[in-house]
Amino acid sequence: KDKNSEIPCVFFNYTNFNRNKKIYDKSTVTVDANLGMYIAKGKLQLYIKNIYQIGDGELWLEYMRLKNKLEKEGLFSGEYKKKIPFLSNKIGLITSSKGSVIQDIINILNRRAPYLDLILVDTPVQGEKSPELIIDAIDYLNNIRKIDLIIIARGGGSIEDLMPFNNEKVIRKIFESKVPVISAIGHETDFTLCDFVSDFRASTPSEAAEICSADIATISNNINEINQRFYFESLNLIKMKKLELNDYYY
Repeated sequence: KDKNSEIPCVFFNYTNFNRNKKIYDKSTVTVDANLGMYIAKGKLQLYIKNIYQIGDGELWLEYMRLKNKLEKEGLFSGEYKKKIPFLSNKIGLITSSKGSVIQDIINILNRRAPYLDLILVDTPVQGEKSPELIIDAIDYLNNIRKIDLIIIARGGGSIEDLMPFNNEKVIRKIFESKVPVISAIGHETDFTLCDFVSDFRASTPSEAAEICSADIATISNNINEINQRFYFESLNLIKMKKLELNDYYY
């Protein structure tokens, strides 16, 4: 893949090749290959014969340069992390309404926390205009009264797909947010700069939904336990006062 396109590649001899040379993820390479068709799925792909590493990928270098810059400025420091509330009443969700992520989050919230108000800001999470729209969404949610938490979420993807979440303006806007932010970008192995600057990094969007929603059954059990403890402590207190009054009377 490059900045503009991608094509599937197959390298049947990669195991033997890899014993002598280590090709790291996101490297820039030159390959010897034949163009062929995978008949079973009607898919055009490259059949690799050899790989020559020529350097680190441009996007990866850009990612590391910005990461080092922001880290030196202190944007990822733990001292600036805001506490995630245990019990939220209103949360904002920045994601695309067209993806599967929104359904996963809604299903979990409906099951665990039907008491929650969810404010969805339908935002493209891929493409050139995405960073600007993510910034607008963060500003919008910060201006809503009594909002407890913001989740920024999308499914997995390549480093190109996730670049809006490595955008410097987006990172700085998250840092400036007055409302705590949970990042839930991609899969567990995907790391974006959003993850480093956010107040909490969830490994998946589903985990983010669970973190921000105290289970209603657990809350109900806790309330019942408190009520029972209060009831028995009140009975014990009354008994003690009765004994004190009896001693005083006699």
